[in-house]
Amino acid sequence: MLRTALTGGDGFDLTEAGTTKRLAVHLVHDPQEVPGVARLGPDPLAEDFGPEEFAALLAGERRQIKGALRDQSLIAGIGNSYSDEILHAARTSPFKPTRNLTPDETAALYTAMRTTPRRGRRTLPRPRRRQAESREEERPARPRPHRRTLPRLRRHHPRGLLQRLLPPVLPHLPDRREAPRRPTPVETAHIATEGPRGERHCPKRARHRSHRLRRMLRVLAVDDEEPALGELLYLLRADPRVRTAEGAGDATAALRRIGRALETGPDGDDGIDVVFLDIHMPGLTGLDVARLLAGFARPPLVVFVTAHEGFALQAFDLKAVDYVLKPVRRERLAEAVRRVHELVHATAAPAPAAPEQIPVELGGVTRFVPVDDIAYVEAHGDYARLHTDHGSHLVRIPLSTLEERWASRGFVRIHRSHLVALARIDELRLDGGATSVRLGDTDLAVSRRHARHLRDLLMRRAGG
Repeated sequence: MLRTALTGGDGFDLTEAGTTKRLAVHLVHDPQEVPGVARLGPDPLAEDFGPEEFAALLAGERRQIKGALRDQSLIAGIGNSYSDEILHAARTSPFKPTRNLTPDETAALYTAMRTTPRRGRRTLPRPRRRQAESREEERPARPRPHRRTLPRLRRHHPRGLLQRLLPPVLPHLPDRREAPRRPTPVETAHIATEGPRGERHCPKRARHRSHRLRRMLRVLAVDDEEPALGELLYLLRADPRVRTAEGAGDATAALRRIGRALETGPDGDDGIDVVFLDIHMPGLTGLDVARLLAGFARPPLVVFVTAHEGFALQAFDLKAVDYVLKPVRRERLAEAVRRVHELVHATAAPAPAAPEQIPVELGGVTRFVPVDDIAYVEAHGDYARLHTDHGSHLVRIPLSTLEERWASRGFVRIHRSHLVALARIDELRLDGGATSVRLGDTDLAVSRRHARHLRDLLMRRAGG
């Protein structure tokens, strides 16, 4: 406890309760003499802090905008809670680098920063405790069920195993889906001649509008971060190929919504065509949700939207349509929607099977390299470098994993550091007991333990 006595006879006591003692008292002539105050940045609500000063501060940073706003030494008084509200009001992704902000985005951030803290400083009225207590006394007491209390699911259902694993998530699915009832001729005539309010309208125009709506996508976006989810829904609803876009804050809410869609079928009112999934979420991850959906006969398509590029291979193993990296760009998201739209509304004629591809990341852009274009693979620790005729690409996959996966496609291990496509070998050389192969203009050494096996494979391949 610190007791302070003033010259006029008044005074006050300072006491800090708790186990951690961090109370500090400074007796100074100027607040800037306090080290903690001196480290603070400019006040965002000050009159002399204008848009130009704010843009100059952000121009000198090389990090995400969320981290810049939280830094008290850069801008004082915002912190973690206000930064989320500012980003949400400015409709800006928290993962966007400050160097990529446009002038319009910087101006929107400045406006939100000037208005959000002022709204938070409004004084709330004092609650009328006596009236609240009297109302509580007058209200009859009744037992309240726990918020996680849910109806018990039937154990004899064919899909009972999945429902027992996740009883709070998936609703009961019927054993058989009833076919939609066809309208009677009287109902058909009524629909063709009267609108929703009884007015007459053109049947041809109604059929055209119904066909256009059927070709539009019904989307469910899942992300546990509210600003990121709001931005994703905003971009999806602006796409003309999207009919509806709903949001879910976690995997549990998403699976409940998907369960309703599976119950009504893909042609029902609650159907979902595609799910845009974040990967890192509390509880079940986006990969777990995709694995669950893969067990159904006609699940919705999946597009992953994440800030982590290390899960691309797992995502495409789960038959994901696309893998979009955060911060989400409008053009990149439009490309993902285009791929989904083509798959949902593909013609009945089966398309030729596409060659196997492997996703690679370069500067935030995901590219797909056909396996047939790879001449050889070089080990780099836990990574592997893919060499093609047009360049090389680094992927986070061990060489041993690629050896097992591509053995059926003609790739063979010739050294602990190299995996080679047999079809790309032009020459096999023996020089003083040392063995090497030539692929175009590249010579690669063959270890002794792999030399005999490689020669046998090449001889059998040459013999037919």
